[in-house]
Amino acid sequence: MIEHKNSDLWVIQAHTIYSPAIKDSAVVVDFGASDGVFSEAISGATGCHCYAVEASPMNFAEIVASDRIDKFHYAISGSDGHVEFSTVEGYKHRGTLVLPVDATSTAVVQSKSLETFFKEIDVDEVDLLKIDIEGAEIEMFRSTTDETLSKIKQITIEFHDFIDPSTKSDVDGIIHRLETLGFLSISFNRKNRCDVLFLNSRYIKVSVPVFIYYKYVLKYVRGIHRIFSRL
Repeated sequence: MIEHKNSDLWVIQAHTIYSPAIKDSAVVVDFGASDGVFSEAISGATGCHCYAVEASPMNFAEIVASDRIDKFHYAISGSDGHVEFSTVEGYKHRGTLVLPVDATSTAVVQSKSLETFFKEIDVDEVDLLKIDIEGAEIEMFRSTTDETLSKIKQITIEFHDFIDPSTKSDVDGIIHRLETLGFLSISFNRKNRCDVLFLNSRYIKVSVPVFIYYKYVLKYVRGIHRIFSRL
């Protein structure tokens, strides 16, 4: 369930995290939790507490709540209310707030902004925020204040500008904003931004040589490993 656990940077469900900063007292928020595999893996490995948020009714039903995992049937977006969530038959993990041409079913789901959800679970600081919400991250960031973002210690995110190239400038703006707030950004994909890690330098201290290795070398080392593992 956890790839590359032999280094400080773990990969869980294609999301890279900085593991030394996740202790058993950590608060992890999992936006786009799917069937809960990410939350199960990281809580099982570290003992942290996870808040798993999923919009798809089918995926949400498969999340197993426990003393370390609380689950919420919400769609994270830029505002509070209700949204129409669309799914595609035969693709368990595929769903979106934007109606796809091949959508086969829709459901009305309660929507929450990031700040509203943080208030609901009554947390002041978040050790890890994982985001995989099929493009809704753009509106989510727009509605979130700098003050709230600055209280998140690390963010691992799948951006979706590879699906909608028109959002590339929006993603560029999000990355620039987080860097301005003191986050160090590291993209682990060569061709897109499906796995980007942000480390808040106010909380997480990484030496310059280590950061350079993470940002400019590690993605290629992992790529070579993947190639040889297929041989």
